[in-house]
Amino acid sequence: MVEVLTLRLRQKYNAFKARLRAHPPEYAARAVGIGLFLAFTPTIAVQIPILIGIWLAIKRWFDFSLPIAISCTFVTNVFTFAPIYYGFLVTGRFLLGRTDEIRSFDFFRSRLSNTVPDQSPMPSDLFANMILMLEEFGLPLFLGSIPWAMLFSTLGYLFVWRLVRRRRE
Repeated sequence: MVEVLTLRLRQKYNAFKARLRAHPPEYAARAVGIGLFLAFTPTIAVQIPILIGIWLAIKRWFDFSLPIAISCTFVTNVFTFAPIYYGFLVTGRFLLGRTDEIRSFDFFRSRLSNTVPDQSPMPSDLFANMILMLEEFGLPLFLGSIPWAMLFSTLGYLFVWRLVRRRRE
């Protein structure tokens, strides 16, 4: 049974790899860049729907691998989003010149726990909680995410583009 499952997974992986090879290196690199850009924005509850919307809107001109982009959005997940969002908040307050408003991570985490439930909510609850979080932390959180999103999406794009080009040579 395990051998059959392993064989099926390997066949799916090989088919996916063959589809990727049919595209230029920019296809995968663009997916990583877009996925990481969305991963580093304060949209944790709606990253994948936004990503699908972007893909549908631009695929005629700039196609990219949707599965790769979706997997890149998982950089921010339930385990990593609190420290990453705290970094956004500190960066945003620094950019706005509000360094006197920077509090400790523990304070941020306690405020964040008021906006994010402990149990697994429905998707509509996730969106409502995202709105509450943006109301609580607002402009500094959003503004602070932009430099990080630009940095990691650019680095991810360049890294994957070079990696794919080297592997094809």
